[in-house]
Amino acid sequence: MKSIALFFTFIAPFALCSAIKARQATQAKTIKVFLLAGQSNCGGAGNGDQLPADLKKTDKEVLLFSKGHKNELTLLAPYNRVEEKFHIEHTAFGPELVFGKEMKKAFPNDVVLIVKQSTGGTSIVAWDKNWKRADWKSDMKLAKNEKKEPYYGLVLSMAKEGVAQAKAKFPGARVEYCGMLWVQSERDDTDVKLAKDYEKNLRALIQNYRTDLGAPDLPFLFAGSNVRLYADIIMNGMKKVAQEVPNTALILVNDLPKHEGIHYNTEGQMKLGKRFADAYLEIIKKEGK
Repeated sequence: MKSIALFFTFIAPFALCSAIKARQATQAKTIKVFLLAGQSNCGGAGNGDQLPADLKKTDKEVLLFSKGHKNELTLLAPYNRVEEKFHIEHTAFGPELVFGKEMKKAFPNDVVLIVKQSTGGTSIVAWDKNWKRADWKSDMKLAKNEKKEPYYGLVLSMAKEGVAQAKAKFPGARVEYCGMLWVQSERDDTDVKLAKDYEKNLRALIQNYRTDLGAPDLPFLFAGSNVRLYADIIMNGMKKVAQEVPNTALILVNDLPKHEGIHYNTEGQMKLGKRFADAYLEIIKKEGK
């Protein structure tokens, strides 16, 4: 009996240590979800080949769910793209890349999930929740978007599927919707009515996503006006939203380097992602989170 007791005396500490490690390994993580939506600058024309080495590294806890990856959960990385006009031969990226890396630095013990939905040349009207209203099609026509579909619900369905796949990867994890990034404005300079309506459309967009995600205080950050016509009208509307709607931020973009035209280049996309990250962390700092 004494030898048996002695045996258990020796193995108990090891068993306890193993149990603690097993419990820690299976302990529920938090999946921090960030939505990213908009048009072509959301999709991104940054050149993956030109990224510094540290941004080319992937992290098993920094994830991306997007149509660019066939709506399959992947590690955050540039997506396959060949675009001669942007001198892209292999891969491209948008603001999600640097933003995601910065979020992992800020929350090293959490999983970061970015759900990205972008459609080039598309007015904010296409993301109107009330797309069945009588004048929705006429507004889309003003934007020369007659052939575009409503995208509001698509963002929500993509978020649902992305979260489901992330939870399958991290069983037992809790989910927290942490923020939404909006990169869109260029198409709304096709008509002065669209420009004047931009403020109310942006307010509605913010409120609707906060309501439908069950996150009434969801930080909502939006890139500033990057348009050729009616820039003052759209920008003034954005400024009012940032001043009056809690937990929002306007990200200035006027100085971001671009390819020819309106699309941010590699440096521009990297800086945009960093500005989004800095603004987000400033918002949650003020909230005391």
